[in-house]
Parts: sequence; structure tokens; C-alpha cells
Amino acid sequence: MFLSHCPKLLFLLKRMDTHELTNGALIETEVGVEQIHSRLHEVTEQMIDNPVLDAIEAGTLTQDEWREFAKQRYLAARHFEALLKAGIQKAKEAGDEELVEALSSNLRDEEGFDKTGNPLPTGSHEKWRQDFYNALGLDGHALSSAAAFDGTMQYDGTLRELIEAGDILTVSGALLLQEYSIPEEFKRIRIGRDLTFPDQFVLQPTDPSEMRRQKGFARLYIDHHIAHDATSHYPELERAIIKHARNPDALAKIFEGMNIISAAKRKFYESLQERLRQK
Repeated sequence: MFLSHCPKLLFLLKRMDTHELTNGALIETEVGVEQIHSRLHEVTEQMIDNPVLDAIEAGTLTQDEWREFAKQRYLAARHFEALLKAGIQKAKEAGDEELVEALSSNLRDEEGFDKTGNPLPTGSHEKWRQDFYNALGLDGHALSSAAAFDGTMQYDGTLRELIEAGDILTVSGALLLQEYSIPEEFKRIRIGRDLTFPDQFVLQPTDPSEMRRQKGFARLYIDHHIAHDATSHYPELERAIIKHARNPDALAKIFEGMNIISAAKRKFYESLQERLRQK
């Protein structure tokens, strides 16, 4: 059975209300979790299998083309923290404290604070973004004045629509897919980053200590998301959502959120591809 290969999930299910875990409910939960995992894998593969990421990973984009991609990626993600905050509020209104804590933990990490409100030694994600974009030769003005492509505007608009009108399960599904897929997307981006900008990001044995320090800061935005989203943000959110896995209506809303983000991300990359073809 699926659960025999997933001790963590079995442990989580054992923690549920024993009065609810009848044989039928257990089977329904197991099937629902399998569906969530299958959908996450399928949709992520569809999202990150595209010519733009192929070119990035192969190192065939010029530095200027790479910077244009980076600007669009920045513009598309501007409302991510706002989506987390909206999810927290919607979870509070639904009385789902486990989901509130999972999303709050993610938001604290984004803002650079631990659970007690103390600053994290690694700083905020905004600081990581600044170090990353500065290493690419893009300052705050270059980012704020960049013109968003059609797909970028659609992705940004999708996040804003979820913030304003999405119910908590749809928002949770959207966030779950983002936390699951970003490490896989960023693995491809990291390869292209190091191929295209080796002097800015690739650590060399001959680098002076200050240069190694600067490269370490510049690498953090991509590298930390690959590790931390996969080992912390995604599993924490998954644990909070699993209890809905045996409810077909709840599953439908979770899948709706995944599909909304998937469609917007595919449009984002299609728009980038069209612009790159015009050059």
C-alpha cells in the first residue's frame, strides 16, 4: 500500500482524530493524498518543461536575455507575500489553526523573523533578492521600471485575484503547488545562472575571502529556496492540508488552486518565449 512507503504520512494520519479514522475514512484519505501527490508531480512537470527553461539550463541565453527573464520573474512574484497574508486571514476565518501556523511560518521566513519575532541570521528574502539581482547588474530602479510582459501581468493578476476572491482551500492549493514546484524550477535556473554569470556566482578556490562572501550572499536567493521550500515550507503546508484529502469537494478546490497557478505560470513562460523569439 501507498502508506507503507511513506512513514511520515502514516505518522500524520495516526495523529488525526481516532473517531474519524474508520477503515473507509483511512482509504479515502490515502486515495486523496495519492491524488494530491500525483497532481503536484504532473502539473510541475508541465510547468517547468518549456523552451525558456531549456535555454536557461543549457546556457544559451545571453546575459541581457537572462536579465530580462530575471526582471520578469521579479515582477511576477511581487504579490507572493500578500497571498500568504491573505491565506493566513482566510485560514483564521475558517478556524483552521494548523493551516494558520503553516502559512505564518512561511511568512515569517519570507520576512526574516523566527517564531519569537527575532531577526533570522540569514536575513529576509527581500535582502536575498537584492543581493541576487545586484549580482546580475540589476538595481532597484531597473526592476521597478521594467515593463511587464503579457504573461507576467497575467501571473501577477492571478495572484491578486486569489488574494481578493479565492477561498482558503483554493489559495492553499495554489500555495502548495508553488512551494512544491519552485525548488524544481529553481534547480534549472541555478544551472543557467552559474553557466551565464560564473564570475558573479561560481565559487572558485582562488577567490579572496570577501569575494567568496559576496558570492555566497548572491547565491542565497536561489540556493536556499531549492533546499528550504522542499524541506520546510512544502511539507509544513502539506501536513496542514492532508486532513482535507478525504473530502472530494475540498480536494476539488485544492486542485482548482493548483490549476490556476499552473495555467498562469505556463502563460508566463510562453510570453517570455514569444519575446525572446522577436529578438
